[in-house]
Amino acid sequence: MRGLAIGEASLALIGPTLLGAAGTVLGGRLSDRLGGRPRLLVVPSMLVVGLLLPLLPRMPSVPLFVACVTVLGGVAGLAYLPCFSVPLRSLPAGLTGAAGGVIMFGGQLAGVLSPGVFGYVVEHGGYSAAFTALLVGPALAIAVVLVVPQTTERFRARFEPEPELATAR
Repeated sequence: MRGLAIGEASLALIGPTLLGAAGTVLGGRLSDRLGGRPRLLVVPSMLVVGLLLPLLPRMPSVPLFVACVTVLGGVAGLAYLPCFSVPLRSLPAGLTGAAGGVIMFGGQLAGVLSPGVFGYVVEHGGYSAAFTALLVGPALAIAVVLVVPQTTERFRARFEPEPELATAR
């Protein structure tokens, strides 16, 4: 990272990691208070993430880069647990583990694929293009949360069979 030794770079990223963890906890608490309506937290936080991502490669100094990444980590953390809230509240207890596993798998898969895609874009388009390409994540999060049911009642209604189909069996 901008001429820092690997040890210095890892120390510089402690703040973003800690604020990301704090954002995750705060996002979960806020999600509970908002009745699990993820849209109210995910959309604003992903808009802020979308504004900050393209700024990263343009930061003129390491301290400003670290400050931007720290804010970005905290704000992104706000959206993490709200994405779990509606499915985990709505599904029968016997399915919450599987649902959590599917959600976590998606996040882990993205975490595995992202560095390769990022490196490819850096190699062929440069750092600015790569950080701009990261905007797919917040855009996808916003798009999904806008179509996902926001309450337990609507979530369950979306996945229950239609009454006429249930009686036809």
